[in-house]
Amino acid sequence: MDAIEGEKKYFSYVFYRDHTVIEDNDYVKDISRIGRDLSKTIIVDNMPQNFRLQKENGILIKTFYGEDQSDKSLLELIPILTEMAKTPGKDLREALALFKDEILKKVSSNLSRNK
Repeated sequence: MDAIEGEKKYFSYVFYRDHTVIEDNDYVKDISRIGRDLSKTIIVDNMPQNFRLQKENGILIKTFYGEDQSDKSLLELIPILTEMAKTPGKDLREALALFKDEILKKVSSNLSRNK
């Protein structure tokens, strides 16, 4: 996250494994517990079970372990997320639904490129 952000601040908050709850033996990020407006909150995660409680808020992304310096998955989401953020007051869940195909295309191209 530090490498992506650099001098700019793209993300207001970043939550990790220690911010999860255990449900049915899975770690789940229940964003309803963090006191944020769910219409303005997105989960970008490599594990779909992490956002199963708020599926409409989630973007699935490939796992990054740090070895693949050519991995641009998060960087490629920036234009999409920026476009979504341009409409003040818009429910980001609706915007995610509108951009779903474009997001899936970006994510799947990164998955196939890095097999």
